[in-house]
Amino acid sequence: SGYIILMPSIFTPTPLHISLYRFVRDFLEKNGFAPMYQEISAGANVPATSVYRGMKDLKTFGYLKVVPRRKRGILLTSKTL
Repeated sequence: SGYIILMPSIFTPTPLHISLYRFVRDFLEKNGFAPMYQEISAGANVPATSVYRGMKDLKTFGYLKVVPRRKRGILLTSKTL
């Protein structure tokens, strides 16, 4: 039948998570729209693969939402870092 994936219930943000979150937050405040992943990578000085992984974690643990198939579709939630 199906598989159950267990996720840790406690999220301890790493310096990468904090850096990504703050870059997205500051970019949104300054520009009024969300950055693209390439802009996050360049602006936070983080490799693209790390951006993808870190953003996935932030999404999984409720710090941001990503609107599917929408360019610049990153939204912050009420949770903050």
